[in-house]
Amino acid sequence: MKEFGQLGLTDREVEALARLKQDLSARFPLVDIVVFGSRVRGDSDLESDLDVLVVLSVRRSHKIRAEVSGVVFEINLDLGTNISALVVGSEEWLNGRLSESPIKQNVDKEGVSIWYKAVHRRRSTGGVRPWNVYLLRKASMMRAAWAFA
Repeated sequence: MKEFGQLGLTDREVEALARLKQDLSARFPLVDIVVFGSRVRGDSDLESDLDVLVVLSVRRSHKIRAEVSGVVFEINLDLGTNISALVVGSEEWLNGRLSESPIKQNVDKEGVSIWYKAVHRRRSTGGVRPWNVYLLRKASMMRAAWAFA
């Protein structure tokens, strides 16, 4: 599995991802941000976007998805990047209809976390990544904190 520094991102893309982390973590109960897709695999071309999975501790809604898209749009506009975000709730991602999807399998196989990096790297012998268990616990705690904020 690649490390963040091995992705061959431009300085603007690195800046865009740092801003994305900052902006999203300030506005949403963020659990994880994962870069995946052709840029991680190394088979991108000049027209390829930078695929990013945004995992929230709350259930995804149209309003939240629109707000995240707005943040991504502003960053892309300001920095001339081409980030494409997939927004999911942690419960849906880990246990819901997306948990068995091809995109989930791709993210699990190739994804590079830029939020909980140290936790995201380890694998358990049982085939379940410890970060999945961690995300569920973290999401539960964040939902509780978010409800009282």
